[in-house]
Amino acid sequence: HDHSDVADSDRGQAQQGTAAQGGAKPPANRSPAVQPGQRLAPVSLQGRYLAARVGEQDHDYDAAADQMDQALALTPLDPELIYAVFRLRMYAGRIDSAAELAPAVLATRPGDGFANLVMAIEAIKKGEYKAAEQQLTKIGAENQLGTLREYVMAWLKAGEKDFSAARALLVRLKPAAGERAEAPSLVIEGQIDEMAGDKAAAEAKYRRAMSIDRNGLRTTIAVAEGLRRLGKDAEAREILKNYGMRYSDSVVMDGLMGPNAPMPKPPTPASGIAEILFDIGGILASDPRNQ
Repeated sequence: HDHSDVADSDRGQAQQGTAAQGGAKPPANRSPAVQPGQRLAPVSLQGRYLAARVGEQDHDYDAAADQMDQALALTPLDPELIYAVFRLRMYAGRIDSAAELAPAVLATRPGDGFANLVMAIEAIKKGEYKAAEQQLTKIGAENQLGTLREYVMAWLKAGEKDFSAARALLVRLKPAAGERAEAPSLVIEGQIDEMAGDKAAAEAKYRRAMSIDRNGLRTTIAVAEGLRRLGKDAEAREILKNYGMRYSDSVVMDGLMGPNAPMPKPPTPASGIAEILFDIGGILASDPRNQ
């Protein structure tokens, strides 16, 4: 997926991590034990670490995460390296693999925003909303999430069917007209309206989001899926067709528009939060007010 939103935010997050948590220091120079028949790694631990840092500076988070994963394999118990790998997996959108390291991160950084967020997401996937809420309360005042934590809490409340609390949070978080987060925020509002059974309100929000972000792929797909669920099948296909014609992404769009395309699944807290991590996280984190 497109990392451009996240790319804008990496410096702010990296600097904050350094100030609040001491940052990630290069690991100590240790020679890994070589088993009989095992080939020596062509690149040293320091080489992997430096390659990862270069990738991070170039906003190539996938390459950076790959290099850091290999460094971690050489020194799996280094807490600073564990945190660096965890952070890069988050930047690369590898949420499930980041979740594997979250408990180890929290052992040394119990208030870390992203680690607690990932643990909360794991609980939400299992429908354990109270456990997720408890996890979110552990996030320290100094964290990298900005208002992202509140969006997650809104989804949590929707999962608990406390739609008035969810909507109250969204009203408080509402971006100003013209802000980059406006369309993704409207999509979330529409999805929670849909969960609450308020189809007319959901449709209005989806249409508003589409009117202000006609060029956004994720907004386009989310709105088309929402309209299909609301029975506006022909209009949804037209939205996808128009986007495909403008951007020549016809293979993907044909799959979504085809006569056998399955009905999109209804919104859930787990799917909503997964979208937030891609759509809104980088936008909000790069906003200086949230630093």
